[in-house]
Amino acid sequence: MSGPCKPLSPLPRELSELIDIGRFVVVYGPFGTGKTRLAFEVARHLMSDGHNVRLLATEPGTLSYARNVVTCVPYMTILTADQLVNEVVKAASEGVKIIVDSINWPFRSLQGDYPLRLLSFVSAVLRQVGGFAVGQIADVEGGEFEMSLGRWVLPWADAIAYTERITCKRGPCVALTFIKPFINTLIFELKKEGVEWVA
Repeated sequence: MSGPCKPLSPLPRELSELIDIGRFVVVYGPFGTGKTRLAFEVARHLMSDGHNVRLLATEPGTLSYARNVVTCVPYMTILTADQLVNEVVKAASEGVKIIVDSINWPFRSLQGDYPLRLLSFVSAVLRQVGGFAVGQIADVEGGEFEMSLGRWVLPWADAIAYTERITCKRGPCVALTFIKPFINTLIFELKKEGVEWVA
């Protein structure tokens, strides 16, 4: 099924149904667990179904991947939290499918409640119109969330999953484990040009 701007392999039914009915899906995990590749696979899935897509790229790794690997997905470089808010609202008003990688990156260095309320606003808009967002998160003692996802993004999400590296027979894979709603863990293999679903 791969092609110029088609997914490397079809999204699993459970994930594609969430995306296709316009749910707000949030995937989080540590660095290097395939979140960016997954975001681009979702974009290619939507594009192959005829949707207009805007991938809002907020971090250097995303930009590098967009410019050098998956060049068919339209993306916009986001440098500030205010720019992210404006572009999400603009894309929502235009009926464009929104993908954000990484939703919490522009808010990392900002202090106080106001920037976090902006992040909550972005999440509320995505809850209304549907969207797919990834974010980096680190576990701290007691399973608390760091980097603002826990309090300002996840409460708005229709679906929440986390990524973690595992080993498959063929090499490095990622387990995509859903917290909400309950869906069996999905497994994908990391490929340079995307992800290949294994289970």
